[in-house]
Amino acid sequence: MARVSKRLQMMRVVHFGSAYGFWFALGVSACHFSRLLVGGWIIYFALKLSIAGWLLLIPPEDPTQETLMLRRLSGLAMALSVIAFWDILVTALSNPITLGYWILPTWQVGFLGLGVLVAMLLFLAFLK
Repeated sequence: MARVSKRLQMMRVVHFGSAYGFWFALGVSACHFSRLLVGGWIIYFALKLSIAGWLLLIPPEDPTQETLMLRRLSGLAMALSVIAFWDILVTALSNPITLGYWILPTWQVGFLGLGVLVAMLLFLAFLK
């Protein structure tokens, strides 16, 4: 195995860091752009889903270890850019939802729905 020079190592670090920074900045700017428009969250989620789909579904042309690592870093940066959207997520999860006479936060309704879904799936699995 050939020895890699320190200069080449530094260039790789800068390359991966700049790619990470680009995707993180793109995600954060999309997040803040979505706050400017009334229905801007649709653009935000469409951008997130399209980038995630590109990272997951389209294989790289030259799948070397470096390109695969760059794709993982890009996906991580896009996932972490959701942090810039944290206050909207907290607000959305704490919005009240009325179920009959109960007023529950959204996250509790989500957990209740998930629990019912898991119970139904387990029931169907054991029914067979």
